[in-house]
Amino acid sequence: MATHLPWDLPCVFIMLLCYCTESTKNATIHKNETTTLGETVTLKCNRSEYVAVVEWRREKLLFFYSYFRNKTNVNNLTSERRTVDPVDPVELKIHRVQLTDMGNYICTTTSRRGVHTTVWSLTIIDADDESKGRYSLQDHLFYIIRWSIGVVLCISIFYMVCLCRKNKQDQSP
Repeated sequence: MATHLPWDLPCVFIMLLCYCTESTKNATIHKNETTTLGETVTLKCNRSEYVAVVEWRREKLLFFYSYFRNKTNVNNLTSERRTVDPVDPVELKIHRVQLTDMGNYICTTTSRRGVHTTVWSLTIIDADDESKGRYSLQDHLFYIIRWSIGVVLCISIFYMVCLCRKNKQDQSP
C-alpha cells in the first residue's frame, strides 16, 4: 500500500517558495535633485508598504533605522544641517545646502517584498556664480560705447598722421 502525501504540505511548500522568490526582488530607482546654495532640500525614499529597515548612505553609512526594534541603530549624521525624522526616517533633510553636500545619496528600504534602493544625485547651483556670468543691458552699452570711442580715436589718429604727411609732401620743393 502506497502512502500519499497530503496536499496541504506541497501547497505550503509552493507558497513558501513563491514568497521567498518575491521577497528577493531588488528595485533601484535613480532620481536627480537640483537646488540652490543655501536652500533646504528633502530627499525621500519610495515606499508603498510597511518598511522594516531604512538606511541612508553617502560614501559611508549615515543613518540606519529598524522598525522591528523601533530604534535608530546608527546615526552618523555629523552635521546639524542633515536630519532624519525618527517618526518618518524615509526623509532626509539637508538644511542650508552647501557645495560640499553635492553628490549621491542612497536610501535603501527593506520590506517583506524585498530591498528597494533610491539613488539621489544631488546637484547644487551657486546663484552668485551664475549672476557673475550674466551681463545687464547697462554693462553691454558701456562695453559697446567704450569700444566705439576706441575705434573712433584710432581712425582719427590714423587720418591725422596721413594729413600731416601729405602737408609735409606738399610743402617740400
